[in-house]
Amino acid sequence: MRKYKWLAILCLTGHIANAQAGHYEIKGTLTSMDNATKIYVTPLSMTGRGFVYKEIIDSAAVVDGHFQLTGTIDYPKYVQLTLVTAGAAAESGAPDRRKILRMFLTPGETKILGDSIFSRSQVAGSALNEEYKMLITMSGHYDSILRPLHEHYYKALYQADIPVMKLYNDSLNKIKPQRMQAFAGFVSAHNNSPAAILAASMLTEPGNIDTLFSPALANSPDGLAYFKNQETHRPIIKTGEKAPDFTLTGADGKKVSLSGYAGKYVLIDFWASWCGPCRNEMTFMKKLYAMIKGSSFQLLAVSVDTKKEDWMKAISEEQISSWTNISDLKGMKGTVPALYGVQSIPHNFLVGPDGRLLAENVHGTALLDLLAKYLPVNDK
Repeated sequence: MRKYKWLAILCLTGHIANAQAGHYEIKGTLTSMDNATKIYVTPLSMTGRGFVYKEIIDSAAVVDGHFQLTGTIDYPKYVQLTLVTAGAAAESGAPDRRKILRMFLTPGETKILGDSIFSRSQVAGSALNEEYKMLITMSGHYDSILRPLHEHYYKALYQADIPVMKLYNDSLNKIKPQRMQAFAGFVSAHNNSPAAILAASMLTEPGNIDTLFSPALANSPDGLAYFKNQETHRPIIKTGEKAPDFTLTGADGKKVSLSGYAGKYVLIDFWASWCGPCRNEMTFMKKLYAMIKGSSFQLLAVSVDTKKEDWMKAISEEQISSWTNISDLKGMKGTVPALYGVQSIPHNFLVGPDGRLLAENVHGTALLDLLAKYLPVNDK
């Protein structure tokens, strides 16, 4: 995060906070709705992939197709409005996406016009929500292009069809930079808007896009939350640094240490029996292992299972006993995931013969290409 002079921060953030705090009023008109319907408002995190907080900050009944929500806020909030009919649980994050509407809660009057498919309602009266519409439209455009490419790529991955994988990966690599450029352009054009933070949070690899935030936005509550979230997801081990040594128990009951493979290229692969994406890529991993297998390469599969029977059953079902399987059966709370900063799986690390980290979290054809830089590949 960039550093700013304290005077500038105090003046700018104070000005923005005063300008954006105030009374809100949402007036909604919904056709084809009965009086048994209620609207619940819950805050969303812009830095947690749309995580829905359980707190309900406002609610209103729909009477004769109309509802009204009023209150005060300290600053604009990213929220979810959920339609709940009589007899249904008043929980946020309803599984029926047609009954949820996401928007920004802002001071002033906002109007909502919709029907029983609440998600397609029209929101008017707020400049911030107009920016939000632009962002969602832009994101939807690239999602519509990337989604089928991803589907074809992963279908090929599950079948270990490497030529087809490379074909679709090449297409993805052409579109992704365009998407990144479009998002950076949006953030730059709206660098004082909370929508810019949401845009940055939509990117799996945002890079330095946050340097485009205005000083006021960077130091707003949402801006500070964004930077805090980025810090928690920064790699613990940087490329070129020594990979921490560890010792775990193998599937055969013997102790296995990373340091025991000094002088070799080691792929440390975190997975679990319950992880669908991990198991879906096993066919490809077996093919990759056969192509790379040799005295200079070792695959250490670190399971984050908690039950030995589940772990052993998965090893048998996936037929992956040809490489080294290890675990402490402590799940994601084990020492090794914490040591390497692993928060989700599948996740891997490539360690060089000198024990230093070469790369982190590289999968599919990119992993094959990476290994081919260091090791001979038998692609026959």
